[in-house]
Amino acid sequence: MELLKKHIHRNQVCCRSTMQFTIDDDFNVPDAKPDLSSLITARGSIRITEERSGGSRYYVKGELCYQILYVTDEQEQPFEVLEGAIPFEEGIHMEEACDREGVRVQAVLEDLSANMIHSRKYSVKCLLRLNLTATRLAEEEAAVQVQGDQSVQARYEEVGMSSLSVCQKETYRLRESILLSSGKPEIERLLYACLELRNVEFRMLTDAFQMKGEIQLFAIYEGESDAVLVAVPYEQEIPVSFSVAVSGITEEMIPNISWKLGDYTITPQSDNDGQTRILEIEAPIEFTVLAYEEQEMELLRDLYSTEKNLQPIVKESICENVCVKNHGKIRISDRLQIQEGVPRIVRDLHTCGDVKVDVITVEDGGLIVEGALDLCIFYQTGDSKRPIAVLEGQIPFREKLEVPEMKAQKEKDGSGYSYEILPSIDQIATVLLDAQEAEVKAAISLDTLVMQQKTEQFLADVEEAPFSEEEIMAQPAVSCYFVKKGDQLWDIAKAHGVSLEQVRRYNENASSEPVPPGSRLLLVKETAGKD
Repeated sequence: MELLKKHIHRNQVCCRSTMQFTIDDDFNVPDAKPDLSSLITARGSIRITEERSGGSRYYVKGELCYQILYVTDEQEQPFEVLEGAIPFEEGIHMEEACDREGVRVQAVLEDLSANMIHSRKYSVKCLLRLNLTATRLAEEEAAVQVQGDQSVQARYEEVGMSSLSVCQKETYRLRESILLSSGKPEIERLLYACLELRNVEFRMLTDAFQMKGEIQLFAIYEGESDAVLVAVPYEQEIPVSFSVAVSGITEEMIPNISWKLGDYTITPQSDNDGQTRILEIEAPIEFTVLAYEEQEMELLRDLYSTEKNLQPIVKESICENVCVKNHGKIRISDRLQIQEGVPRIVRDLHTCGDVKVDVITVEDGGLIVEGALDLCIFYQTGDSKRPIAVLEGQIPFREKLEVPEMKAQKEKDGSGYSYEILPSIDQIATVLLDAQEAEVKAAISLDTLVMQQKTEQFLADVEEAPFSEEEIMAQPAVSCYFVKKGDQLWDIAKAHGVSLEQVRRYNENASSEPVPPGSRLLLVKETAGKD
């Protein structure tokens, strides 16, 4: 006798951990840089350089890279940029049982601020959150068929489940060339540039997936106007579409693809006329690709033999089913006002943002998602000494994602839920109401995957042994049984050591289930039937 088995894969979360800490330092302005007059804006990114485990902690080493655009008091050089990095090393608590090979660390820059101490000194401060998730590829074995022994009776059951078929990381290097519009002056020096990906969508292909979206570029550069250097803002939106090869993916699979825009570079280049009017973009996009396959699997649930003693070995395992996979969108809006003493708004130039999910709560019927959209509005002022300024603000949101079958508490059968929500920005629009107030409207995507987890009893193996003499003597050749309420034909046949075929051969009322309570069944052993 041989049991045929199938492998079932799932992405098992071993542990999660989060820590927050502050990074701050003071710096002197380099001697080659002019004095600070006022700060326009600061942006930062986190670069992780090393990860290692040690006992119950997972150590992360990296640096906060910052860039500050400021106004000087020099007419020949009205704008300047300060760049630098602040190193850090922190240990995050991690369960001993976690698999170190499947650790993923997400660095979230919660808040960044730069302040002028005096004309030759400034400070940088940020609040950083490190989210640690340790996962492993869990593999379960389940018997699906028994072969090689005619005396064995087998009971099968169709079970629907979602199996993790693809789990890997990929990087795509996005390269674009942007030619400045004819009305813009030539680039003398690039001062500030930021890049965002918006309105991202995925489509599964065969052995690949396709990503569509839009690049939002905003740059401030020095250009010459009437023989004077001025700060020139430039904004452009570029549609992008590309495919990434991933072996094993099919169009029918359910994707859960997270992405991150890596450290990008934006470099001024000369056009065919020798003028610096091209911006070359190179941006790595890092993907974590999970793809699930929905299956209707026929599992071997129970077995017995009319000729020997079989003892099934059952293993308790977790099965998952995709409940919800959607690309939910929410719309939010709010008004932001500038503070006293800050230059008034003449014209908005660009609005960028970063959406964060802070709290996810499970309740009956769905998930409550709470978070905020951090905003940064670049605008033109009427102040010749500070022609560009920034208005920062935040729009909180609270949204319920409908999952009708979801329960806040675990079911009696052990059913629970796992979920992942990947937020991103689709669109941001800014409308000036007056010189002090702007209204911002935004569309946010919440790419949601909800998995139902249920405890299943998988038949993993079977032990065989011959019937003892006492067991053989205790089994009558022919017996009579009166059906009780709730009796299953399988359980009756197994308890009396007869095959289902034999039961149905000698009992017309057993041709279909359920057999009416009170019915009499004649149970005849195989050997008795042959005699």
